[in-house]
Amino acid sequence: MSNTDYQTMSDGELLNRLEKGEMQTNPDLYKEFMRRMEEGTFYSNTPDDEERAKVVE
Repeated sequence: MSNTDYQTMSDGELLNRLEKGEMQTNPDLYKEFMRRMEEGTFYSNTPDDEERAKVVE
């Protein structure tokens, strides 16, 4: 998986991997998720995002 370009991954795919718990074992995927969160491009505080956040917690 080291050849994966996480920056070109869609938000949907990134979210699917998050929900499967892959970010706990994949530091590159975690870095990309955090980068998007810091930029404000991933989480938009919509009702759907709020529900997904509850599931992850």
